[in-house]
Parts: sequence; C-alpha cells; structure tokens
Amino acid sequence: MKTKYRVATDRYSGYEVQHKKWYYIFWVQTDFINTFPTLEDAIEFIKTLEKKDKKREVIYNHKN
Repeated sequence: MKTKYRVATDRYSGYEVQHKKWYYIFWVQTDFINTFPTLEDAIEFIKTLEKKDKKREVIYNHKN
C-alpha cells in the first residue's frame, strides 16, 4: 500500500500538500488543513510524513 504525495498551489498561503491512496482516484488535502508560504516548507512537511511511515512513496508535483 503506497500513498503518493504532491504539492499544489492553494488560495490561502501559497501551497498545500495533497495525497492519494493507491485504492482511491482523487487527490485530497493531507491532515485536513495544511498550508505553507513556500514550496520548500511544503516539501519538508512531506519529508516528515515520509519518516513516519517508510512505506509511503513521495512524489513532488508542482504546477504553476
């Protein structure tokens, strides 16, 4: 079971982290609410999630 992550732009602070479970077709916001002012902060958040569960696959996907 792998979870994929991506960073997307949001309308509040700049960036949000989204995830998609292997069995689900939609991307959803991780941890209900998360918003970051910089792309680097969002990527650091993904890295902390990765440390919690080594089975997770991390994908960085950013669209302007």
